[in-house]
Amino acid sequence: MTCSRSAFAFGFALASCGVAALPQHAGQTPSPRSPVRSAGPVQVASLTVRASVRDGVASTEIEQVVRNTGAGVAEADWLLPLPEGAVADGFTMVIGDKELAGEVLDAGNARAVYERIVRQRRDPGLLEYYGQGCLRARVYPIPAHGEVVVKVRFRHVLAPLDGMRVWSFPLRALAASGLSPARCNLDVVIDSTVPLKTVFAPGVDVDVRRADDHRARVSFEGALDALPPRDIQVFYGLADRDFGLDVLSCKRAGEDGYFMLLMAPKLNWSDENKIARCVQFVLDTSGSMQGRKIEQAKAALRFFVSSLRPQDSFNIIPFATEAAPFFSVPAQAHPMAVEAAMQRIDTIEARGGTNIEDALQRALSAKVTATEVAGVQVLPIVVFLTDGEPTVGETNATRLLAKARSANATRARVFVFGVGDSLDTKLLDRLADENGGSRDYVREDEDIELKTSALFTKLSHPVLTDLALTLNELDAYDVQPSRLPDMFQGSQIAVFGRYRTAGTHALQLRGTAAGAARDYAATAEFVRDSMAHDFVPTLWAQRKIAYLLDAIHQNGRNPELLDEVQRLSREFGVVTPFTSHLILEEGMRLARDDKATMPFQGPVGRSDGAFGPSTPGSSGPNTPGPSGPATGGPAGGAARDRLAKLGTNYASTGRVADSRDISVVSGSDDFYLGGSRRAGPIEDGAERGIRARRVGARTFYQVGQRWIDAACKTDWHKSAERVVSFSPEYFALLEQHADLKAVFALDERVVVMVGARVIEVTSGA
Repeated sequence: MTCSRSAFAFGFALASCGVAALPQHAGQTPSPRSPVRSAGPVQVASLTVRASVRDGVASTEIEQVVRNTGAGVAEADWLLPLPEGAVADGFTMVIGDKELAGEVLDAGNARAVYERIVRQRRDPGLLEYYGQGCLRARVYPIPAHGEVVVKVRFRHVLAPLDGMRVWSFPLRALAASGLSPARCNLDVVIDSTVPLKTVFAPGVDVDVRRADDHRARVSFEGALDALPPRDIQVFYGLADRDFGLDVLSCKRAGEDGYFMLLMAPKLNWSDENKIARCVQFVLDTSGSMQGRKIEQAKAALRFFVSSLRPQDSFNIIPFATEAAPFFSVPAQAHPMAVEAAMQRIDTIEARGGTNIEDALQRALSAKVTATEVAGVQVLPIVVFLTDGEPTVGETNATRLLAKARSANATRARVFVFGVGDSLDTKLLDRLADENGGSRDYVREDEDIELKTSALFTKLSHPVLTDLALTLNELDAYDVQPSRLPDMFQGSQIAVFGRYRTAGTHALQLRGTAAGAARDYAATAEFVRDSMAHDFVPTLWAQRKIAYLLDAIHQNGRNPELLDEVQRLSREFGVVTPFTSHLILEEGMRLARDDKATMPFQGPVGRSDGAFGPSTPGSSGPNTPGPSGPATGGPAGGAARDRLAKLGTNYASTGRVADSRDISVVSGSDDFYLGGSRRAGPIEDGAERGIRARRVGARTFYQVGQRWIDAACKTDWHKSAERVVSFSPEYFALLEQHADLKAVFALDERVVVMVGARVIEVTSGA
C-alpha cells in the first residue's frame, strides 16, 4: 500500500505533432533513479512551484517555461495527477496571456489516461499515481524555436494523517513525464492559527525554516538530481502546548511495528532566558594548525563570541604544548569581556605540541560561573577542536578518558570537532559520547568556520536538559537514540524504534528547565496494520545499523554485532563496509540458474533507493552540515550524530552518509557506511554495481535488466507466472493489488512475490 498524499503530482505527455518529441530506442527502459530528459523539440526550461498552506488549505501555483527547439509548431498534453481524495477548486491554466480551459478527471476516467500514456511511452513511472484523479489540458500552439509560459493554479484541503498534515511534490511524476527541467524552484509557506510544532521534510537539500510558532517555510532551488527519487513531503504537526510530540508509525499485520517520534519545543519559549550557558571553546593551536586552518578557527572564535548572550559566561582556551585560557575562570559575557576576547583572538598563533590532557583538565574542572540573575539554571558546554593526536602530557587514550570523567564534576556537554587526517577518532568519539555531546569531522579542505558556526547557532537557546522519554505500555524496543540530547530552541529531536503493542498510547517527556523538573504528556496512535508511512522502517534500520557500526568501531568486530549488521543490510538494502559484498551475493542468489546478465552499474553511492551514483557521472551524494544537538543524539557514533543532525531529512531520502560521517581519518577507515568517496577499500563486489531499492516493506535487487523481490527463492523462475508489461493482465493485477503500483513503477521488468505466487513482469519484446 502506498502512502496517501495530501498534495499533487504532475507530468507532461506529448501529443504527436509531426515530430517524435519523446524518442526512445527499442528495448530501452529509462532508469528509475533519474529523470528522463527529452531529446525532442519540446523541453521544460524551468519549473517553479509555490504553495501557500493556510490552516490546512493549500493554494498551489505551478509555473513552467516550455520551449520548442524544433522547426515546426508543437503541441503538448498537460497532465496533473491529483492527491487521493483531493478535490481541485479553482483550476486555471494560463499560457502567455490566455486562460485555457482544462478538465478535471475522476479516478475512473483518469485511469484510462494513465494507461494510455504508460503504454505509449513504455514507461511505468506514472503507475505510482494509478487510481488517482487528474487535471488535463492541451498546450497549443508552442511556436517553432519559441517558448510559452504555462501557469496552473488550484486549491485543495490537506486531510489530517496520523495527527499531522502533509503536502507533497511528486518527483516520480516528473521522471515519468520525460520533460524534467534542469532546475527547479520550490517554495512552500505554512501559516497556522494553531501553533506549529514539528515540521519535517525528508530531503537533505530541502531547507526548513521556522519564522515563529505560526509560520514555517520550506524551500529548494537547484537541480532535480540533487533531490531524492520520491515525492518531496512536508509534514507538520500542530499543538497548543509547550512541546509538540508527533508520531508516524508503520506496521504489517502479524509483525512488530516501526515508529518515528518527533519532538519540538515552541519557538516563543517563555523560559528561554531561564537557562544560561557557560560555554568554553577549547582550541588546538599546535604547529599542525598553521595556515588556513588557524585562520578559519579564529574566524569561528569571533562568531562564537559574537553569539553570546548577556546572561552567558564563557572562556576561550587555546592549547598547544600547554593550555593558555583567556580568563582564569569563565567570564560573564559583558561588553568589556567580549571586546577583550576579540582582541586576544587576533594574537593567536599556531606552534608547539598537542597537550589534550591539560586543555581538557582546564575546561572540565572550571567552576561554572553563575549568572547575575537569581535562580537561573546554567548549562555547561565545552566545544573542543583539534587536528591531531595527543603528543604532550598524557597520550594514552584510556587514561585520558578516565581523567576527563573525573574532572567533569559539572557534567559539561562536550562537542568535538576533529580536523584533518591525523586524529585518534576512538578517543574523540568516546569523549563526546561519555560527556553528553556529539562530534563531527572536518576535512582538510573544508570550512571550519561554517561547521562550528552552525553548532553555535543551534546551541544558542537551551530550553530543556536531561531529557527522558517514557513510552508507557507501547512495549517498545530497539529505540534510537538510547539517550536523548538536550533540547534547544528551534531544534527538533527524532526518535526511532520498534513496537509490539498497537493502539493509542500515552507518551511522557521529562526534563529540567530553570532548575526544576518539567513533565510533558501526549497520546499518539500506533497503527495496527498500515504501510502508509513505508519510509519509517528504513529510517529505523539506518539508525540501528549506524549504532551497531559505532559499537564495532569502538569495541572491535564482535561476531553477534556483525551478524546483526548483515541481517539488517540484507533485509533493508543498506550498504555498509561489512555488507557491500552481500548486495552482490543477494543479486547472484536471485540470478542463479537464470540467464540474466549483470552489467556494471557504477560505484556504490546510495541506499534505500539504489546503490549507484547520485546523478549520471557523479561521485556520490553531498552530505551537508555539521552534526549537532538539535535533532538527535549525543549517544551514538559519528554516523549517528550525522544521522541525528540530518534527522528525518536525511534518512527518508535514502542517501547514505559519505566517508566523512564515520571515517575520514586513519583508525576509522573500516567503518565507512556508504558513499563512493570512501576512505578505505570497500569489500569485493560493490563495484559490480548490484543495486538495491526499498519499496514499501519489500527490498528489490536489480539483476541484469530486471528488479527481483528479495523474498523470491533461488529457483523462482521455475514457478513464475509471466505477465507482459502494459497488457490487460498487467493492469488487472494493479486493480487487484494496490500495493503493486509502487513495485511496477520501478521498471518495465519486475519479479515480485504476491502471496505465494511469483509474478514475473516481462517487456514482451
